[in-house]
Amino acid sequence: MILPRRLEIGDNIGICSPSDPIKKEKVSQLGKGINFLEKLGFKVFKGNYLDSYNPIKRAEDINELFKDKKIKAIISTQGGDSAEQLLPYIDWDTIKNNPKIFRGISDITIPLNVIQKENLKENSEVT
Repeated sequence: MILPRRLEIGDNIGICSPSDPIKKEKVSQLGKGINFLEKLGFKVFKGNYLDSYNPIKRAEDINELFKDKKIKAIISTQGGDSAEQLLPYIDWDTIKNNPKIFRGISDITIPLNVIQKENLKENSEVT
């Protein structure tokens, strides 16, 4: 099993929206969450497409956050019902080669299940 390292104070956390986009009425709630993480001592970087309905753009945020060596963890903004739309556009090799903490609720389990499945598949080939 691939385990990313623990977060340390001062680490960078990326924010993305794999499922439902952030709508105007949720922007202040997102801001409160970011402020909380910053008060804990983390640096927070938002993806470019948190408010996008376009699955290609939302997947681009995930891909870029996993590629970025400075980002140590990725947190999903919220759940929803559209994360499966991202699956064809996610760069799974980048995720496999850049293990990071990837957290979220609800619909985020769809990409998390694929990550786990690919991880188990690779590990089962090594004896």
